[in-house]
Amino acid sequence: MVLEVSCPRIPCGTFQGWMGRSGWNRRFTRAGLPGGYLRVIAPGEIRAGDPGEVVHRPGHGVSVAYTFRAVMSEAELLPSLLIVEELPEFVREFVCGRIDGRRGAEG
Repeated sequence: MVLEVSCPRIPCGTFQGWMGRSGWNRRFTRAGLPGGYLRVIAPGEIRAGDPGEVVHRPGHGVSVAYTFRAVMSEAELLPSLLIVEELPEFVREFVCGRIDGRRGAEG
């Protein structure tokens, strides 16, 4: 099986409700350790305890943690996310909307 990290987990009300802790989203965001969602590139079997191997690491240097910081708390980092060809379209649209919104407020 081949998996690709596609984007960070972003906290939401549903997640907070599932955790059953008031203020969880704020704590999650402050910790800055989101983990990532994975997409299947090549299907196969995987079981608990199976070893993992990194078969490709893009050279752009944009990590899941960096993306999370840009989206959640450091908007000045947003434009640098657009160099990532593999960025999911919904994240790209969100980033472009936030950048355009900032430009509108400045201009």
